[in-house]
Amino acid sequence: MSGAALRLRLFFISYVPLFVTLLLRTLPDWSPLGHPRGDAIAPAMFLALTMAGLALTWELLRKPRNLSGTTLTVNEVSDAGSEAAGYLGSYILPWIMFDETTWQVWAAFAAYMVIVALVTTQSTLILVNPTLYLFRRRVVAIRVTQSRGPGQSFDVSTLLITATAPLPRDDIRVVSIADGYMEKTT
Repeated sequence: MSGAALRLRLFFISYVPLFVTLLLRTLPDWSPLGHPRGDAIAPAMFLALTMAGLALTWELLRKPRNLSGTTLTVNEVSDAGSEAAGYLGSYILPWIMFDETTWQVWAAFAAYMVIVALVTTQSTLILVNPTLYLFRRRVVAIRVTQSRGPGQSFDVSTLLITATAPLPRDDIRVVSIADGYMEKTT
């Protein structure tokens, strides 16, 4: 999978932690008096989104095992984890505005997510994915040299999804994913 479909999948996966928190927020309130409040539609929706996101994440992380991949030699490495922390800022607006009592709030939430998806899927932010950190992966920025034929090479800066950060001069086996790479696991 590549291109727009993969970018949308990565975007969806990146919001699994938000879906979990909204699921918890929308669960019916069981008061001490024993009277449930709220309905089950919103929690069921966020539970379905969470489960779908986790399944897609698992499949994404397992898929590189079946692909041939390529070997890259790393020139430089820098942590991109602060970008993942900044990405979590996009989780705040739904908490501020989300009171699931009216259809207008639901429509505003959907419009917000569409706008965030359009911006995110057009940039390398798509690889900065908090859900991947939950699966013990991290995102690092790397610089590698790629060849374009005999005697022609150029440096490329990109992002790498990996379990452990490589060191400069390490050879790593990777598969291409969106605008970056994912380290191939055995």
